[in-house]
Amino acid sequence: QRVAYLDSRAKEKLGRTLLARAHPLLGFLSCDAFSITEQTDALAWKSTLEADAVLLAGVLRANTVLQALNVGVGSGGPSSGAVELRDDSKELIGNALLANREGRVGLCDAFGLKAGVSSATYELNNKGKEGKDAGGGGGAAGKAESKEGLVVRSLKTFVLLCGILRGNRSLVSLTLRSLKLNHCMVLARALRGNVSLQKLTLEFDAEGKRAESDATLNVQQLTGRQPIRKLDLVEAQGMAASELNNVTCSLIGLLLVENESVEVLRINPGPGSEGGKIIDALHCARNSSLRTLDLTGVGLGDRGGPAIFASLKAGQCPNLTCLRLGSNDLNDRALGGLVEVLHDDACAI
Repeated sequence: QRVAYLDSRAKEKLGRTLLARAHPLLGFLSCDAFSITEQTDALAWKSTLEADAVLLAGVLRANTVLQALNVGVGSGGPSSGAVELRDDSKELIGNALLANREGRVGLCDAFGLKAGVSSATYELNNKGKEGKDAGGGGGAAGKAESKEGLVVRSLKTFVLLCGILRGNRSLVSLTLRSLKLNHCMVLARALRGNVSLQKLTLEFDAEGKRAESDATLNVQQLTGRQPIRKLDLVEAQGMAASELNNVTCSLIGLLLVENESVEVLRINPGPGSEGGKIIDALHCARNSSLRTLDLTGVGLGDRGGPAIFASLKAGQCPNLTCLRLGSNDLNDRALGGLVEVLHDDACAI
């Protein structure tokens, strides 16, 4: 055991050095701001210094024992004195948790994630929402709620939430309202590391009503932890509401990145030009096991078809060997684009 006296600059430099290393190094540390030992399974944050948060992030990148990180609201309630993290610190610690594939931090009072909680709902659109940001806000306000669920106002707070979700082992059902494209990358990182979450429900605002593009996804099938050869997202949503918007399609592509079991994907990305974006959305999963894309009867028409063929011609989704496009009202011009793709030597279809 080594003892050193560090000022704020030294703490920050040590923390950033730990974060920048190619491989995690230091998972336990005791200092004036916090103490994480081999027996520490919960930590209530009590420092207001940014340097302390940077140092904590460096430790959390390697720690495999801590299970609960309470900010804003301590494990014993408001009287326990846990302090709110600044936005930059939330993002830094969230990314450290996401980078730690063996980490176990999955509980946080400020997000309503306590031991045994099996479902949670978060509202990601702060327009017109009252209450303070979940994950902070000072005192008991870390548990601020709206009728739509806990409000996560900033993207940096969402990164912290995702870091906690990655290590959570009790959630089975998660509902996210008003998810946007800039949420998808970090959310997918969290869900690819989660081993318990089964159902992800995405709800989108349509003038105060439930949108037709709302979706329910089986997380473990998409990430590959629950192996399945054919994934039919049309049947899973029900034909009456099977159309998935571009945000959902992008998230699906990101969740499939490490999947080594799904070979066939049936999906309805919507008609026309919106549906034509599906190849771009799935390109990130080019190294997965996906080989067949079934777009039968989604209504691509003379706008969606050309968009798909242009993406394929540009080299997107080189992993695809089979493309099912029946009943899409593709005209001669659209089919001309398909012919060009098939003549390309790099085309595997």
